[in-house]
Amino acid sequence: MNIQKVGMIGCGFVGATCAFSLVQSGLFSEMVLIDANREKAIGEAMDLSHGTSYLAPMKIYAGDYSDLKDAGLITLKPGTKIESANFNDIQTNKKNLKFKTDLEPKLMTQFYKRGEGDAVVINANYAVQAGLNPKKDSIALEKNSSPYANLIAVQKKNKNNPAIKKLVKALQSKSTQQWINKHYNGGVVAVYPNGK
Repeated sequence: MNIQKVGMIGCGFVGATCAFSLVQSGLFSEMVLIDANREKAIGEAMDLSHGTSYLAPMKIYAGDYSDLKDAGLITLKPGTKIESANFNDIQTNKKNLKFKTDLEPKLMTQFYKRGEGDAVVINANYAVQAGLNPKKDSIALEKNSSPYANLIAVQKKNKNNPAIKKLVKALQSKSTQQWINKHYNGGVVAVYPNGK
């Protein structure tokens, strides 16, 4: 765990002001800035870095949630695979973060709109249906490398069924991928055949 690292999630006016205050405090030697708009985080990191020449040395950069894994917000039990982790796998939670996990996923947009909770995890399809833009309104999105993709699964006997092959071809077509990107405002990542 790196107790000299601090993360700022959100680089709007409030986040940038808080980050500036943290830089001036001299309490940390490393700061990672995270924002749904990566270019914004990069710009803020560059601006803050220019001001550190008169302060204690500090590494400031734009990153993502994986950069906070050693910041000690929570840690998972040794041997836990991230793909199958659940809240029972949390080993340490030094900030006493509270997680409500018994709520209906389609209601999360309402909690978000009413400001209930410091952070709300919303499935992209519900976010888009509620008029949210996952790319603009979120503090984080799943990466293209996420292990959580929707798959087409069929019984072995149907593997070579022409209708199934036609469905797979349609779902992996460029036009379907473009429709997904447009319809879900980039909040749902189209899975490309062979990882392309």
